[in-house]
Amino acid sequence: MKSPIILLSLAVLITGGKGDDEEDDDFYARVWEDIDTILRPQLETIYDEPPVRQNLGHVGRLIFHDCGGPDSNGNATSICDGCYDFDNADHNGLQGFITTRFQGIYENFIDNRNYTEDSFSRADFWSTAATIAMQYAQTFDSNGLNAAICNLKFYFGRKDCKVDDENQELGDVPQAIKDNTKVFPQGTGVFETEGVQWFEDNFGWSVQETVAILGAHTLGRMHTSASGFGTDFWVPLWGTLNNDFYVELIRQTFTQTENDKGLFQWESGSFTMLNTDVGMVLDLECSGPTGECTCTSAMTTCTEKSSDTGARKFVEMYAANNKLWLDDFAAVFQKMVV
Repeated sequence: MKSPIILLSLAVLITGGKGDDEEDDDFYARVWEDIDTILRPQLETIYDEPPVRQNLGHVGRLIFHDCGGPDSNGNATSICDGCYDFDNADHNGLQGFITTRFQGIYENFIDNRNYTEDSFSRADFWSTAATIAMQYAQTFDSNGLNAAICNLKFYFGRKDCKVDDENQELGDVPQAIKDNTKVFPQGTGVFETEGVQWFEDNFGWSVQETVAILGAHTLGRMHTSASGFGTDFWVPLWGTLNNDFYVELIRQTFTQTENDKGLFQWESGSFTMLNTDVGMVLDLECSGPTGECTCTSAMTTCTEKSSDTGARKFVEMYAANNKLWLDDFAAVFQKMVV
């Protein structure tokens, strides 16, 4: 069960009407104004950095790995607590981003505006930064104007993870959790286990919600140092939040190839997909830690999943309707960060 949180809408400020505590109303109105006038411009400057707004992908990955759990007591249930296991290879590449780009902004913000880590936690900041990132990334595709993503809400009241060791680094989990670290989805696996089952177990999501969240792959690219996969892109115009992930998944003819790390990925020109991506539209049989599948020569040798039910149905729906996907993505993203 997640900690109680307080809602602050992008569209409507909390002013009166929610109890008689005017002091609280004033506080949350001030937080909203500070986010909009101070944090948003600072973060959008970072998100604009080349190559091609790659920091949007970094913050999207950060919030998923934070909110994916486990919590400070080692429970598997997802929770956003401003921490993840630095020693878990599934999180490779995130620590440097936090240290070099995020922590200074957060500390300056709470110091200069007289907040505390209790009133605006690191977990609140990461979630706020990710929400701003999603909104900003959407602006680079005019086909998504007026989608629900534009009106995502901010939530506050998250508690940062416990510190049980004076040597525990900022944002790292306590040693007790490292002793029972959590495995995140693996790109070498198939969609049914590394996608549907993992997200159902950890977030309680449906197949459609799982398909919807994976569209965020448009924000970034693969990094060999982080995952062992590629350095290629999922979509042509990465750094933009739109439905191109689904469009390319259907349009391209991918072939499974082995990369220089010994892992198998699906390639078409400069575009790359993983088993968990391709498995939404094809029936894959893959085995072992490398992710090699039985139909490796080309997608055309694999059996297509039915368009009438399951993941492929939603892929085709989202490929045909950008606003539909943005609206569904916004709903799932908000569930994740709450």
